Amino acid sequence: MFRGDDDDDFTQGSSSKLASLFGIGKSSQEGNTSLTYTAPKQPKKGRAESQSVKGQAVGQSSSQTAPSSAKLSIIAVKAVHTYKLADGNYIAQGKLGAAVLGNAASQTYQLLLYKGKQQHVTSARISSAFQFVVQANNYATFYDDQMQNWSVMFESSDDAVEFAKEVGLARVNAVADQTDHKLVVQDLLSGVGSAAGEGDVVDVCYIAYPLTAGMLGQEVANTTKSEKPQRAKLRKGSWEEGLLGVAKGCKRMIMLPPFLVVRF
Repeated sequence: MFRGDDDDDFTQGSSSKLASLFGIGKSSQEGNTSLTYTAPKQPKKGRAESQSVKGQAVGQSSSQTAPSSAKLSIIAVKAVHTYKLADGNYIAQGKLGAAVLGNAASQTYQLLLYKGKQQHVTSARISSAFQFVVQANNYATFYDDQMQNWSVMFESSDDAVEFAKEVGLARVNAVADQTDHKLVVQDLLSGVGSAAGEGDVVDVCYIAYPLTAGMLGQEVANTTKSEKPQRAKLRKGSWEEGLLGVAKGCKRMIMLPPFLVVRF
Protein backbone atom coordinates (compact mmCIF):
# COMPACT_ATOMS: atom_id res chain seq x y z
CA MET A 1 0.00 0.00 0.00
CA PHE A 2 2.80 2.40 0.92
CA ARG A 3 5.60 0.83 -1.05
CA GLY A 4 7.26 3.03 -3.65
CA ASP A 5 10.26 2.96 -5.97
CA ASP A 6 13.60 2.65 -4.20
CA ASP A 7 16.10 5.45 -4.39
CA ASP A 8 19.22 4.42 -6.32
CA ASP A 9 21.46 5.54 -3.45
CA PHE A 10 20.38 2.54 -1.36
CA THR A 11 20.39 -1.20 -2.01
CA GLN A 12 18.96 -4.25 -0.27
CA GLY A 13 20.68 -5.00 3.04
CA SER A 14 22.78 -1.85 2.94
CA SER A 15 23.05 -0.95 6.65
CA SER A 16 26.84 -0.94 6.52
CA LYS A 17 26.80 1.17 3.35
CA LEU A 18 24.56 3.71 5.03
CA ALA A 19 27.01 3.98 7.89
CA SER A 20 29.85 4.53 5.42
CA LEU A 21 28.16 7.76 4.31
CA PHE A 22 29.23 9.13 7.68
CA GLY A 23 32.75 7.79 7.28
CA ILE A 24 32.30 4.78 9.53
CA GLY A 25 33.83 1.44 8.66
CA LYS A 26 32.25 -0.72 11.36
CA SER A 27 28.90 -1.15 13.03
CA SER A 28 27.81 1.48 15.53
CA GLN A 29 26.99 -1.38 17.87
CA GLU A 30 30.74 -1.91 18.25
CA GLY A 31 31.09 1.51 19.86
CA ASN A 32 32.62 3.97 17.40
CA THR A 33 33.22 6.83 19.80
CA SER A 34 35.40 8.75 17.34
CA LEU A 35 32.58 9.26 14.86
CA THR A 36 30.56 12.36 15.60
CA TYR A 37 27.81 14.39 13.99
CA THR A 38 27.54 18.12 14.72
CA ALA A 39 24.24 19.91 14.19
CA PRO A 40 24.55 22.82 11.73
CA LYS A 41 25.10 26.22 13.33
CA GLN A 42 22.28 28.71 13.14
CA PRO A 43 22.90 31.50 10.56
CA LYS A 44 24.20 34.77 11.94
CA LYS A 45 21.99 37.82 11.95
CA GLY A 46 22.18 39.71 8.70
CA ARG A 47 22.77 36.63 6.56
CA ALA A 48 20.63 36.24 3.47
CA GLU A 49 17.16 34.89 4.15
CA SER A 50 17.77 32.16 1.58
CA GLN A 51 20.33 30.55 3.91
CA SER A 52 17.75 30.31 6.68
CA VAL A 53 15.21 28.78 4.30
CA LYS A 54 17.78 26.27 3.09
CA GLY A 55 18.47 25.19 6.69
CA GLN A 56 14.80 24.39 7.23
CA ALA A 57 14.52 22.57 3.90
CA VAL A 58 16.57 19.69 5.31
CA GLY A 59 14.45 19.47 8.45
CA GLN A 60 16.57 21.47 10.89
CA SER A 61 14.38 23.07 13.54
CA SER A 62 15.38 26.55 14.67
CA SER A 63 14.27 25.86 18.24
CA GLN A 64 14.44 22.14 18.95
CA THR A 65 17.55 20.77 17.24
CA ALA A 66 20.62 19.84 19.25
CA PRO A 67 22.89 22.74 20.26
CA SER A 68 25.71 23.29 17.77
CA SER A 69 28.23 22.52 20.53
CA ALA A 70 26.77 19.06 21.15
CA LYS A 71 28.52 16.50 18.97
CA LEU A 72 26.27 13.53 18.34
CA SER A 73 27.64 10.05 17.74
CA ILE A 74 25.86 7.43 15.66
CA ILE A 75 24.10 4.86 17.85
CA ALA A 76 22.10 2.96 15.22
CA VAL A 77 21.57 3.22 11.48
CA LYS A 78 19.15 1.36 9.19
CA ALA A 79 17.82 1.57 5.65
CA VAL A 80 14.13 2.50 5.45
CA HIS A 81 11.44 3.21 2.87
CA THR A 82 9.96 6.57 3.82
CA TYR A 83 6.55 8.21 3.45
CA LYS A 84 5.41 11.72 4.39
CA LEU A 85 1.83 12.50 5.36
CA ALA A 86 0.25 15.15 3.13
CA ASP A 87 -3.47 15.90 2.74
CA GLY A 88 -4.39 12.72 4.56
CA ASN A 89 -2.24 10.42 2.40
CA TYR A 90 1.26 9.04 2.83
CA ILE A 91 3.43 10.04 -0.14
CA ALA A 92 6.50 7.88 -0.91
CA GLN A 93 9.80 9.74 -0.39
CA GLY A 94 12.12 6.96 -1.52
CA LYS A 95 14.68 4.91 0.34
CA LEU A 96 16.64 6.81 2.99
CA GLY A 97 18.89 6.21 5.93
CA ALA A 98 17.44 6.37 9.45
CA ALA A 99 19.82 7.01 12.34
CA VAL A 100 19.65 7.43 16.09
CA LEU A 101 22.29 9.93 17.19
CA GLY A 102 23.25 10.81 20.73
CA ASN A 103 25.50 12.60 23.18
CA ALA A 104 25.35 11.01 26.64
CA ALA A 105 27.12 13.92 28.37
CA SER A 106 24.49 16.45 27.28
CA GLN A 107 21.54 13.97 27.27
CA THR A 108 20.93 15.03 23.65
CA TYR A 109 19.44 12.47 21.27
CA GLN A 110 18.02 12.75 17.78
CA LEU A 111 16.32 10.67 15.09
CA LEU A 112 17.60 11.61 11.66
CA LEU A 113 16.42 10.73 8.15
CA TYR A 114 19.10 11.39 5.57
CA LYS A 115 20.04 10.75 1.95
CA GLY A 116 23.72 11.47 2.30
CA LYS A 117 26.25 12.99 4.66
CA GLN A 118 25.36 16.48 3.52
CA GLN A 119 21.70 15.88 2.69
CA HIS A 120 19.63 15.56 5.85
CA VAL A 121 15.94 15.19 5.07
CA THR A 122 14.43 15.70 8.52
CA SER A 123 15.16 15.23 12.21
CA ALA A 124 13.34 14.80 15.50
CA ARG A 125 14.64 15.54 18.98
CA ILE A 126 14.24 12.43 21.16
CA SER A 127 12.96 13.10 24.67
CA SER A 128 11.31 10.84 27.22
CA ALA A 129 7.95 11.91 25.75
CA PHE A 130 8.95 11.22 22.13
CA GLN A 131 6.49 8.90 20.38
CA PHE A 132 7.89 6.28 18.02
CA VAL A 133 4.85 4.15 17.18
CA VAL A 134 5.59 0.70 15.77
CA GLN A 135 3.03 -0.90 13.49
CA ALA A 136 2.50 -4.16 11.62
CA ASN A 137 4.72 -5.21 8.70
CA ASN A 138 7.83 -3.44 10.01
CA TYR A 139 6.33 0.07 9.85
CA ALA A 140 6.73 2.85 12.39
CA THR A 141 5.52 6.46 12.55
CA PHE A 142 6.79 9.61 14.26
CA TYR A 143 6.55 13.40 14.14
CA ASP A 144 9.66 15.45 13.33
CA ASP A 145 10.61 18.78 14.88
CA GLN A 146 8.38 20.58 12.36
CA MET A 147 5.40 18.43 13.49
CA GLN A 148 5.41 16.66 10.12
CA ASN A 149 4.22 13.06 10.33
CA TRP A 150 6.46 10.39 8.79
CA SER A 151 6.02 6.67 8.23
CA VAL A 152 9.06 4.43 7.76
CA MET A 153 9.25 0.79 6.73
CA PHE A 154 12.27 -1.26 7.77
CA GLU A 155 13.61 -4.00 5.53
CA SER A 156 13.27 -6.72 8.17
CA SER A 157 11.66 -7.42 11.50
CA ASP A 158 15.11 -7.57 13.13
CA ASP A 159 15.97 -4.09 11.82
CA ALA A 160 12.66 -2.71 13.11
CA VAL A 161 13.17 -4.21 16.58
CA GLU A 162 16.80 -3.09 16.89
CA PHE A 163 16.00 0.48 15.87
CA ALA A 164 13.00 0.78 18.18
CA LYS A 165 15.13 -0.57 21.04
CA GLU A 166 17.71 2.21 20.54
CA VAL A 167 14.95 4.81 20.37
CA GLY A 168 13.62 3.50 23.69
CA LEU A 169 17.04 3.69 25.35
CA ALA A 170 17.53 7.21 23.98
CA ARG A 171 14.20 8.26 25.50
CA VAL A 172 15.37 7.14 28.94
CA ASN A 173 18.88 8.54 28.59
CA ALA A 174 17.50 11.91 27.48
CA VAL A 175 16.28 12.58 31.04
CA ALA A 176 18.58 15.27 32.41
CA ASP A 177 18.18 14.22 36.06
CA GLN A 178 18.69 10.47 36.13
CA THR A 179 17.06 10.29 39.59
CA ASP A 180 13.84 11.62 38.06
CA HIS A 181 13.13 8.57 35.90
CA LYS A 182 9.54 7.67 35.20
CA LEU A 183 8.25 4.44 33.75
CA VAL A 184 8.94 4.48 30.00
CA VAL A 185 7.60 1.90 27.55
CA GLN A 186 8.63 1.42 23.95
CA ASP A 187 6.96 -1.16 21.73
CA LEU A 188 9.36 -3.14 19.55
CA LEU A 189 6.74 -5.20 17.72
CA SER A 190 3.02 -4.47 17.54
CA GLY A 191 0.45 -6.98 18.73
CA VAL A 192 -2.91 -8.01 17.33
CA GLY A 193 -6.38 -7.94 18.82
CA SER A 194 -7.72 -5.92 21.73
CA ALA A 195 -5.40 -4.05 24.08
CA ALA A 196 -5.12 -5.12 27.72
CA GLY A 197 -6.41 -2.68 30.33
CA GLU A 198 -6.17 -2.19 34.08
CA GLY A 199 -7.40 -5.26 35.96
CA ASP A 200 -6.82 -7.64 33.03
CA VAL A 201 -4.64 -10.72 33.45
CA VAL A 202 -2.05 -11.47 30.77
CA ASP A 203 0.58 -14.14 30.19
CA VAL A 204 4.06 -12.74 29.61
CA CYS A 205 7.62 -13.89 29.04
CA TYR A 206 10.43 -11.47 29.82
CA ILE A 207 14.17 -10.90 29.91
CA ALA A 208 15.42 -8.50 32.60
CA TYR A 209 18.54 -6.36 32.32
CA PRO A 210 20.01 -3.70 34.60
CA LEU A 211 20.45 -0.26 33.03
CA THR A 212 23.84 1.13 34.00
CA ALA A 213 25.33 4.36 32.65
CA GLY A 214 22.73 4.37 29.91
CA MET A 215 23.56 0.88 28.67
CA LEU A 216 21.99 -2.54 29.16
CA GLY A 217 24.02 -4.87 31.34
CA GLN A 218 24.03 -8.67 31.51
CA GLU A 219 20.59 -10.26 31.80
CA VAL A 220 19.54 -11.10 35.35
CA ALA A 221 16.42 -13.12 34.50
CA ASN A 222 14.99 -14.88 31.47
CA THR A 223 11.63 -16.65 31.31
CA THR A 224 11.42 -16.99 27.53
CA LYS A 225 12.52 -20.63 27.68
CA SER A 226 10.06 -21.58 30.39
CA GLU A 227 7.25 -23.96 29.49
CA LYS A 228 4.73 -21.69 31.18
CA PRO A 229 4.70 -17.89 30.84
CA GLN A 230 4.31 -15.72 33.91
CA ARG A 231 0.81 -14.49 34.67
CA ALA A 232 0.47 -10.83 35.59
CA LYS A 233 -2.50 -8.71 36.65
CA LEU A 234 -2.28 -5.23 35.19
CA ARG A 235 -2.35 -2.47 37.78
CA LYS A 236 -0.83 0.94 38.21
CA GLY A 237 1.91 1.60 40.73
CA SER A 238 3.82 -1.61 39.94
CA TRP A 239 6.01 -2.91 37.15
CA GLU A 240 2.90 -4.45 35.60
CA GLU A 241 1.79 -0.90 34.73
CA GLY A 242 4.22 -1.16 31.85
CA LEU A 243 2.01 -3.85 30.29
CA LEU A 244 -1.03 -1.61 29.95
CA GLY A 245 -2.07 -1.45 26.31
CA VAL A 246 -0.29 -4.62 25.17
CA ALA A 247 -1.98 -6.96 22.70
CA LYS A 248 -1.30 -10.56 21.78
CA GLY A 249 2.14 -10.96 20.24
CA CYS A 250 3.35 -7.53 21.34
CA LYS A 251 7.05 -7.21 22.12
CA ARG A 252 7.65 -4.30 24.48
CA MET A 253 10.61 -2.72 26.20
CA ILE A 254 9.73 -1.53 29.72
CA MET A 255 12.21 0.76 31.46
CA LEU A 256 11.46 0.87 35.17
CA PRO A 257 12.33 3.70 37.56
CA PRO A 258 14.14 2.59 40.75
CA PHE A 259 11.00 2.61 42.90
CA LEU A 260 9.29 0.09 40.61
CA VAL A 261 12.21 -2.30 40.24
CA VAL A 262 11.50 -5.74 41.65
CA ARG A 263 13.77 -8.66 42.41
CA PHE A 264 13.62 -11.16 39.58
